Amino acid sequence: MQTNFNLDNFISTYVTKREECLLAADFLKYSTELNKRINGKSVLVIGGAGTIGSSYIKAILKFNIKKLVVVDINENGLTELVRD
Repeated sequence: MQTNFNLDNFISTYVTKREECLLAADFLKYSTELNKRINGKSVLVIGGAGTIGSSYIKAILKFNIKKLVVVDINENGLTELVRD
């Protein structure tokens, strides 16, 4: 059984076949504007336990947000999200 599986490496090698995110250049280009608009703000994520919502939360946590509020009808999914 393999225990040190690297998901990011698997995705870049077999799924996207790209070394970096498709939007990496845009994030770099607009990093100042993104920081200005996001840092210190409260963020509400509706559907946060789903695939897109949880990915958005992981991305937004890289900023210095004031408060994060996550709403979803899937209580078990929210619990798993908190554990992650």
